[in-house]
Amino acid sequence: MSSVFINGVWLIVSRLQKNRIYQHSGGRKMLSLLFAICMIWVFGKLLLFGIKAAWGISKFIVTIVLLPLVLIGMVVGGLMYIAFPILIVVG
Repeated sequence: MSSVFINGVWLIVSRLQKNRIYQHSGGRKMLSLLFAICMIWVFGKLLLFGIKAAWGISKFIVTIVLLPLVLIGMVVGGLMYIAFPILIVVG
């Protein structure tokens, strides 16, 4: 998909150069706009990837580390009647 996007950007830039729009003062602004759009696109994808990775790690830590500690704390604190049903539902 990225090669199609790059080819599309290249096509737009080449048409701007053929029509001599690039040589006017607006040409540099157009290239700056295209650069900004591409930069937002790339870093947006990286941000979404980072959020997905952090969510996966958080689910793992809550399930493996935090939930057993909470259940053990509830049993030690005398809340066995609450901890046992939670253990059955989650487990």
